[in-house]
Amino acid sequence: MPSMVPLLWEHLAKHVAPDPVALNLADELGGGTRPARLLTTTGAGEIVMDTSYRSVLDRATKRAGVSERIKPHSGRRWLVTRLAEEGAHVKEIGRILGDDDLSVIMGIYMQVRAERTTELMDVVDVSVTAARRAGQE
Repeated sequence: MPSMVPLLWEHLAKHVAPDPVALNLADELGGGTRPARLLTTTGAGEIVMDTSYRSVLDRATKRAGVSERIKPHSGRRWLVTRLAEEGAHVKEIGRILGDDDLSVIMGIYMQVRAERTTELMDVVDVSVTAARRAGQE
């Protein structure tokens, strides 16, 4: 999203170490090491492993004073829900996510905001009221 680009650049400038670290590559990737600048690191500057990601996320949300309900896939759920509310087709959403399993997109990521049902009913109410008025004229 274009409005997020300046925030991303600011984050990178403040929080990403300027010097690359040596990553150990898995055998299936050819083994050896390769230099990389890590976007997220531990306090010691090491790569955040998937096994510790949840604890890092929990500490970050507490430090930021954000809701405890933030989970690893909260961003995906938010994005999928907003895209659907804006009229995106499920296949378009899948393309954005890089996931073509429609049952996962709709069953796991796509949510219904409580206030959205009220918004939808208000839209229907306005259209019914307008149709009724047009019929009376």
